[in-house]
Amino acid sequence: MRARRFPSVRSVAIAALLLSTTFLAPLVVALPEGSAAPVSAVAPDSWSYGGEKWFNFTSPMANGVHTIHAYMAWYTVFNLTNLSSPVFQLSVERTVLSNFTAQYCAPDCVSPDLQVNLSHATYEHAVGYVNVTRAGGVYENGTAVPAFAVLNASATANAVAVSSSEIWVVTPQGVRHVTEEFHAAGQAQARLSFDPALGLFPLTLSVGDTWNATSAYEGQGNWSVVWSYEKTNASGAITTLSGVPAGSLNVTGGVTVDGAVVGSMTLPGGTVLPAITLDFSSNLQVLDGMIFLPRGANFFDGPGGHPWDGYRMGFAMMETHRLAVQFMGEAASFRLSAATSLFGTSDTTPAMGDGMMGTGPSMMAATAVNATPGVPTVEVATVPLDPATATAAAGCLNATHNLCPGQGSTSIAPDTTSWVYYLTIGIVAVGAAVAVAVAYRASRRR
Repeated sequence: MRARRFPSVRSVAIAALLLSTTFLAPLVVALPEGSAAPVSAVAPDSWSYGGEKWFNFTSPMANGVHTIHAYMAWYTVFNLTNLSSPVFQLSVERTVLSNFTAQYCAPDCVSPDLQVNLSHATYEHAVGYVNVTRAGGVYENGTAVPAFAVLNASATANAVAVSSSEIWVVTPQGVRHVTEEFHAAGQAQARLSFDPALGLFPLTLSVGDTWNATSAYEGQGNWSVVWSYEKTNASGAITTLSGVPAGSLNVTGGVTVDGAVVGSMTLPGGTVLPAITLDFSSNLQVLDGMIFLPRGANFFDGPGGHPWDGYRMGFAMMETHRLAVQFMGEAASFRLSAATSLFGTSDTTPAMGDGMMGTGPSMMAATAVNATPGVPTVEVATVPLDPATATAAAGCLNATHNLCPGQGSTSIAPDTTSWVYYLTIGIVAVGAAVAVAVAYRASRRR
């Protein structure tokens, strides 16, 4: 009967919804202006890939049971415009979302003495432009070979991360109740030119090929994040923390690319394409092999990468892994026709629960995240999609932040505990984010 004293995950979801929409509803969508270079009026070639997937995971632990229901969606839309031969421009729009609920019960969820419910969402939208030449080069075993290479690039990205948790624990004095909330919004942008052109991959690819390229970049870029954290303990006392960290790229720097053909990918319909990996060693992060941004505001990093992670409570880790390359017009250009990413989650519900029970950390601290793995790291594949379908699905993610039926989803039906379905998380620049954070705190005081 004690279990009835604790609300369900869905109850926490509703509370998180109200708080999150208060913080995020005023945010305004902003797309980048201009591109890496002027483009001609030629109609672009368009294609896309995408997919959605659900994960359900339960793990017995030493002191209780840890359960996760997670969702991820990823859509990337490309446009190719021919400039002067041998140069063409790629525009890339990438939309990624992960949300999950996590629950920790001790000793179990049937009749718990302790229950922790957590809801978390991470969202990112990025738009990039790259001017590519087929007259570049990379090195295979020390020998220069012709390759596609990036002349210059520009990109912007906006991201949001939201966590909300509630804890209930039975004590001789009654049920103690604690809440914690975290909100963060970030942006990043860069405009870069490369000398020599930064080689990506050779004009011919075979399984087992490896290559490398090195270039110097010149340009500008920056990132910034506004975050806030609030905890209400069992006595009603409230602790609040916030920050507005920011950083910028050096105006010059170096970047090295290590590439390999690691296998093949078979598309629906039977087309078999080489699958490559691209590793970039620099202070840049490169999304889907094409969107060049400064590191710092990537909310899809794992725990321990940012000073605010100790207050974040939930983490969704996602990194592009393999890209399927399709050469067009006798290697005059190419398509990235499909891709995979490495995806996983972790959260702090067991650490928060054990802390309340006196068997673990008593409170969150930025130096000790204590995140427990949730969904084990898996490789998630996208499939080629009609650009209109992918654009509609990405637009639905932007508006609802959850599964959109009828958009060519590759996932199963959504779980009813997916609280982020109703969130209206916009894309935010730093000034707007700071204003929203101030308004949020003011509303809490009222």
